[in-house]
Amino acid sequence: MLPKERAVKQNTLYLLVGALVVVVIALGAYVYHEQTKPKGVELKIDDKGISIQQN
Repeated sequence: MLPKERAVKQNTLYLLVGALVVVVIALGAYVYHEQTKPKGVELKIDDKGISIQQN
C-alpha cells in the first residue's frame, strides 16, 4: 500500500470516529435535557397566545 493511500484511509477512520463521538455527545445531551425537564404542566404565554402542554 502506498503511503498516500494509507494516509487517506487513516484520515477517513479519524473522520468516522470523530463523527461517532459527536453523535454520542449530542445524544447524551438530549437524554440529559429530557430527564431534567420538570414534571407536570407547562404553561407558555408568548406573542402567539397561551399554550398548555403536559410533560
